[in-house]
Amino acid sequence: MRVFLLLLLVVSLPSIANELSVLSPDKKVKLSFTDDGELAQYRVSFNGEPVLGLGKLGFTFAKAAPLYRDFKVEEISRNTVDQTWQQPWGEQRNIRDNHNELLVKFYNPSDKDRTFLVRARVFNDGIGFRYELPASGNRIITRELTEFN
Repeated sequence: MRVFLLLLLVVSLPSIANELSVLSPDKKVKLSFTDDGELAQYRVSFNGEPVLGLGKLGFTFAKAAPLYRDFKVEEISRNTVDQTWQQPWGEQRNIRDNHNELLVKFYNPSDKDRTFLVRARVFNDGIGFRYELPASGNRIITRELTEFN
């Protein structure tokens, strides 16, 4: 029986998903990234309630391997910003920029060329993220796979 349980534990270890999260400054909005199922994914919650369910991240290319599956997630850096800047027009002259930032890397452990970064910013009233692709030749994007569930 012990051997069976140990074997079950060893077999299930590779399938354990990593999850990285960043909260808004008021701690109400949470953005999480995961490699569940070895897919690059994210989700958003507000006050602990789901707002956006798991959605895929990634791209397909004309002549390169797709960037969305067979990935692991890794934290690169975190940053907090609370500053005010002035815009030259608009209803408000002074704009407060208050957010927490998380930079994550999705990478394929067996292919170092299949990597991309996601820089996410979480504000008290929403989120934003962008992809950063390392320079590795000329890539033609045929499809963006970002999902909003």
